[in-house]
Amino acid sequence: MPRGRRHTPEQIVQLLRQIETDTASGKKTDKACYEAGISEPTYYRWYQEFGNLNLDQAERQER
Repeated sequence: MPRGRRHTPEQIVQLLRQIETDTASGKKTDKACYEAGISEPTYYRWYQEFGNLNLDQAERQER
């Protein structure tokens, strides 16, 4: 049984962009991650893997 829930690459990229805009407007990263429903280590792991992708590129990304 998998732990937690799985996100599609498109959802991950959208969450990363949301957190980036929140932090750009002055919100701390931990608070923005909490409001997005993910942990801070998950954010950094996803950012390393998906941070440089556009939404259309994420659709082609295979896990």
